[in-house]
Amino acid sequence: MALNVPGGLPSDYPREFEREMTLKDGAPVRIRPILPEDEARLVTLYGRLSRHTAYQRFFTIMKRLPSDLAYHFANVDYRRRMALVAERDLDWRPELIGVAR
Repeated sequence: MALNVPGGLPSDYPREFEREMTLKDGAPVRIRPILPEDEARLVTLYGRLSRHTAYQRFFTIMKRLPSDLAYHFANVDYRRRMALVAERDLDWRPELIGVAR
């Protein structure tokens, strides 16, 4: 699973946190630091959360992850603010399946 980022990676991107993992069901998953390009995919991931899970994470009900929050979450400095994403490859593109901060 190669990481393909249009325009390249940020100069401070910490490659040492990238990992290829295999889930119990045999599915391959990539763990890596978040990128600004993940902003729209965070909105999509939020849309797949159950109402209960979304509430537990944000302590409020939102129909959609607001764009200002998605921007904030996807743009980190990799020192004081860090996030890792888990993604799997679908036939047409990678899909975010989790995020940790």
